[in-house]
Amino acid sequence: MKPGQKTAKGTATRARIIETAARVMFENGVAETSVEQVCSAARVNASQVYHYFGDKRGLIAAVVDFQSQRLGPAGRLDSMVELRAWARERVEQQRGGDAMGGCAYGSLAGQLGTGHPEFREQLVDGFGGWLARVESGLEAMHRRGELVEAASPHELAIGLLAATQGGMLLAVVTQSSESLEIALDQALDRIAALTPQAGRIAAA
Repeated sequence: MKPGQKTAKGTATRARIIETAARVMFENGVAETSVEQVCSAARVNASQVYHYFGDKRGLIAAVVDFQSQRLGPAGRLDSMVELRAWARERVEQQRGGDAMGGCAYGSLAGQLGTGHPEFREQLVDGFGGWLARVESGLEAMHRRGELVEAASPHELAIGLLAATQGGMLLAVVTQSSESLEIALDQALDRIAALTPQAGRIAAA
């Protein structure tokens, strides 16, 4: 065995377990998912799961981190063009069935956010990371004068993320992406209304 080969294999195995657990927990629910089910789906032994994660709680924590990184807003998001492109991508993912069950991270938050204080802080940190990415882009727009002085990047970022989560939840119930598309359009129109161009048009 070459030096480092075992470590690389172990890293790949750990990643496969996390990805599999994330899928099974999303499909079946966290409480209804057993370590044995994850082992069967990932084709690993229980000893490997306990080696990498300690117990089911450790595995859940790894899944929360994985979904937070995988599903969070990406890109600069520092212009209306970038924001609308990101929104279109979310809607297309919904239409394509990738998110037909809703937001996997939002699902974890719904299941673990109350009654599980050991995960609540982790979930809050994950959403906080998402908020920071969106807010950073809006702050850049604000600094460049692309949003009026009175605009609050923090409040606008919260509104956009809330629209995303709420729209995806309604999409689960209705099995239609329309609610997500409308919610995102409304949130983005609110941001666009706070650009200097919108103010000049309104004053004309």
